[in-house]
Amino acid sequence: MIKLNKAIDPNVDLQPIQRPSSSLSQYFPLKDSVAKLVKSRVVYKLNCSDCDATYIDDQIEIKTTVEARPLVHNILTQSAVKQHELNNNHHIDWTNFNILAKDSKNYQLLVKESLLINSLQPNLNRTTNSVPLVVFPEGLMLFKPKIKIRSTLDSLPLVDI
Repeated sequence: MIKLNKAIDPNVDLQPIQRPSSSLSQYFPLKDSVAKLVKSRVVYKLNCSDCDATYIDDQIEIKTTVEARPLVHNILTQSAVKQHELNNNHHIDWTNFNILAKDSKNYQLLVKESLLINSLQPNLNRTTNSVPLVVFPEGLMLFKPKIKIRSTLDSLPLVDI
C-alpha cells in the first residue's frame, strides 16, 4: 500500500493504522434480550394452528401478564380472532406469533400496521387500516402541468390612434 502510494504521489506520506481488536462487549452483550411475549410497540401476526387464517395487529403496551396470555385480543370475546376460535373450534397460537415491525412512535406504528394489513391481506382482520394511507389524494404527478400564460398586451384589442 505504501509502495503504491509512493508511485502515485511521492509527496504524500501514508501511514496505515491497524484497527483495534474487537471489544469484549461484542462477545458479551451488556443488556439482556427482551422476551418476545413482553415486547411492546410492535406489529405482530398471529396464525391459526388449524387453518391458514392470520391476523395482524399492533401492540403498543402489553396490558396483561404473560401467564394470562399477553395479547389483549384473546380476552375480548368480540375480537375477530376469538370469534374465529369459538366459531370454528380452532386454536390460535398465542405464543408463537411473528413480530413484523416495531417503532417507538405510536403514529408510525399504526402506519406500519396499516401498510402490512394492505400488503399481506390477513383474513381475520375486520379493518383494512388503522390510519388513512392517503398521501396524495389527487395521485402522484410525474410531470408538472404545462400552463400557457398570455401577456396582457397580447390580449388587448388593437386600437388605431
